[in-house]
Amino acid sequence: MNVDKRFLFTFIENPPFICYTENRGERMKRKINRNTILNIAIVVLAVICAALCRCFDRLAEIPVLRICRSLIYIVLFLWWGVMLRKRIVQVQAKRLMTAISFLIVFWVLVRTVKFIFVENPTVIRLLWYSYYIPMIFIPVLSLLVTLSLEKSENYQISGVKILLFSFSAILVATVLTNDYHCFVFKFPENVQVWSDSDYSYSFGYCIIAIFILFCTVSALAVLIYKCRIPKTKKMIVLPVIPVALMVIYSVLYACGAISSGTILHKISGDMTITASLLIMLTFECCIYSGLIRSNTHYIELLCPCTLQTLITDDDYNVLLASDCAEMLSKEEMRSAEKMPVTISRGKRLSSTKIKGGHVLWFDDLSELEEINEKLAEMKDDLKEEYDLLCEEYELKNREAHILERDRIYDRIQKDTAGQIKALNSLIDRFELEENENERKKLLGRMVIIGAYLKRRNNLIFLSEKSDMISETELYLAFRELIDNLELYGVTCGLDIKADTPLPSCTITEMFDTFEKILELSLESITAVNVVINRSANACKMTVISDAVSDLSILNGSRISAVRDDDGEWQITYTGEAEKCLT
Repeated sequence: MNVDKRFLFTFIENPPFICYTENRGERMKRKINRNTILNIAIVVLAVICAALCRCFDRLAEIPVLRICRSLIYIVLFLWWGVMLRKRIVQVQAKRLMTAISFLIVFWVLVRTVKFIFVENPTVIRLLWYSYYIPMIFIPVLSLLVTLSLEKSENYQISGVKILLFSFSAILVATVLTNDYHCFVFKFPENVQVWSDSDYSYSFGYCIIAIFILFCTVSALAVLIYKCRIPKTKKMIVLPVIPVALMVIYSVLYACGAISSGTILHKISGDMTITASLLIMLTFECCIYSGLIRSNTHYIELLCPCTLQTLITDDDYNVLLASDCAEMLSKEEMRSAEKMPVTISRGKRLSSTKIKGGHVLWFDDLSELEEINEKLAEMKDDLKEEYDLLCEEYELKNREAHILERDRIYDRIQKDTAGQIKALNSLIDRFELEENENERKKLLGRMVIIGAYLKRRNNLIFLSEKSDMISETELYLAFRELIDNLELYGVTCGLDIKADTPLPSCTITEMFDTFEKILELSLESITAVNVVINRSANACKMTVISDAVSDLSILNGSRISAVRDDDGEWQITYTGEAEKCLT
């Protein structure tokens, strides 16, 4: 049987009706049973004494007996409220049931003041109206108790609570102000002094009665619905009996069947006391049957549980222990006061202070230690695997880097092979040429081709990073080539109208087209003008040159080369303005 530690400590922290001794097991169980019987006997004796006080008072009219009777019931219900706080486990239910017990005490106190200490008719009537404060709120609190069962300690019935309390407050206010509207009680017109001995019910009373009945029946229905324990279901009839008696009694009382002189009036003529006892009996039946979880049968819980647990007094004398717990010396138990200690391999002893002593428990850590050892071994293996994977990753990364570098180099070689060949040829001619003017021309052409290769390779690197290249790079590429043309002696013009990035394929094709124009016409060209425009759908480059060479061989799908009447060539390239599709 596995037991939650928090649940166990809740029982331990609030022991019911007993003081722990060095006796254990069956002897402790017998003591609990004796204490339970004693408590029942005290309640029965108190009720009998109160009933005798009532009988003797009715015979001899002794005021002291009335006061004694009221004090007996007040003490009884206060004691019941204190015991509820010790026995009830669920926090919300504990608070609500304590409030019910104090409402009962308030009810009895108001009744006592009304019948014994007050003679003013108006005050008596207001005290009578005050009866309905507990009469309305007790069923509401009972319903909230049932709704809070089986919930966590932090559970709040916010919406329902506000609704029920608001309506209850309205009903109470209606009763307390009955003198102004007579919506609840009506009095004879010919009577000057209104009292609780001569009245009739109005429509408001019906509403109150229906609301009380609704809350009572709903509370019982919710309680039965939440019953999950098989043995408990057989005992559901226990709380039903006092609830049924309360409903029958209320109906008879309202109908006047319990009037002065009747047998029922002699037995249970005091509605306040009778209703209060039935309410107390109802909750006790719910606790006894297990419908409301209470701090009972904890020895049956402690002894067979698999958690090794010891309960001691302040001097570490063992009072109770689970069957599987091993006994320890007082020194060993004291060593765990501040922090858990390891008693043996795999066993850790923990301790906490409770009312009247200490609770100690063992945690079996042997499996956890085995798991930790296995985890340590796995950690070492994983570390080795991780190191191997890191080395493999580094090797693959280097290999990928080399492959990527070779691929880019191959692309550069492929895209600029013709220009590199031309540059090498010019270098060979330059070395053989003796004419200084020709050497200058060759050097100029070499510079132009070198500028092209530099910027063309830069465009390749940029295109590897992104499909789009900024307009700044476009300008710098053409600008450097134009500057070197001017040094060669060519009059140049450059106008680029683009303020957003362009596709890399478009820029490289434009640059290559311009280079081809120069390659075909550099021997004869004296002036060249380049205009680049970008529209929404296309990017257009227009080159105007006075070259003598035949540039019509450039005509293609994207390039148009036309010679006008003045002998000038107009070469137009049209490319894509957005991301290239091919």
